[in-house]
Amino acid sequence: MALRNEVSTYTGQKPIDSIIMCMLVLAVHETASERIYREPSPFSPMFTGLHALDLYGSRNYNPLHWKVLHELLGKYGGLESLRTFGLGWQISLADLTNSAHTLRKPICSLVDVYGRKIDLDPPLVRFAPYGGGFSPTGAEQKPGSGFNELLCLQPPVHDNVVTVFSHVGELSYVIHYLSMQPCGPRLLDLLADSRDLIHHRLFSQPDEKDTPHQILQLDDQIYNKSVERSLEIYQITRLTMLLYATHVTFPLPRSTVVRGPLLSQLCPRIQALAAQGASSPLLLWCASVVLIALEGAKPSNEILILFQQLCRDLEVTSLETLLGILRSFAWVDSAVDHHYSGIWKNLF
Repeated sequence: MALRNEVSTYTGQKPIDSIIMCMLVLAVHETASERIYREPSPFSPMFTGLHALDLYGSRNYNPLHWKVLHELLGKYGGLESLRTFGLGWQISLADLTNSAHTLRKPICSLVDVYGRKIDLDPPLVRFAPYGGGFSPTGAEQKPGSGFNELLCLQPPVHDNVVTVFSHVGELSYVIHYLSMQPCGPRLLDLLADSRDLIHHRLFSQPDEKDTPHQILQLDDQIYNKSVERSLEIYQITRLTMLLYATHVTFPLPRSTVVRGPLLSQLCPRIQALAAQGASSPLLLWCASVVLIALEGAKPSNEILILFQQLCRDLEVTSLETLLGILRSFAWVDSAVDHHYSGIWKNLF
């Protein structure tokens, strides 16, 4: 009741930080008895506890308190107006995690503990001083470069949209590399900042509600079958990336919240696209992620058949060849290698 009175009588004459802090606590921690735990997952992600992901990702946010918090921020200057050290950062992290849980775009910008918007170099550049740069050997392709296939569509996807997917691929490479190295607190904090920024951009990508012009390089092109196909390939890629990210690179503790809805959309759409004759490394990556996520689920046989057909079409005859393709997109071997001796053991 006291907080309600504070909110209803607030005039903006004093800092709003204390009210915002109370709203954040109520929104995220209303059910104090909720157990913080990580659900079983088909993937084995690394660095799961960075920036309190295990905490924020284990909670059911109170929608009323969450809505009021953002209404107050919108009315009184946003995150930049907050003076309490780290408060804006906590809110932006909570918002990012809620975005992942609800599969909606983030409301807040991503800020650091000083309230400044975060902007970092791509992962392969930022982590090169720590040994996390990429030096190709043989025919090995740069992580994330596989998504350039979206630039070859007719009409193609916007460069900046493809770059977001590519950076998830770069982050995957860095995560795998750092998982085998000793990491101090500063390096882990940098990894968390990079992860948060990349996924803030990923969760902000154009979705089904956005116009084709926000996704594709259309100019004045009339909407036709080619546009429809490019849009569908983009949306399948985006949904697969959300599935991958929420299980591997931004691993939610309660992954079933998103796994079911994403798979229910992806399975029929991937099958429909393949039925139209589509066969490409990008579609193989999508099918591979879905196949792992379906572990033990009913549609896995249909997706397995599709996966095997794609391997035949692309002349993938060994696990190493397959992994070479998958690593050119987004792939963390340490998160999925238990499947190499499992569902993929007898495929080649």
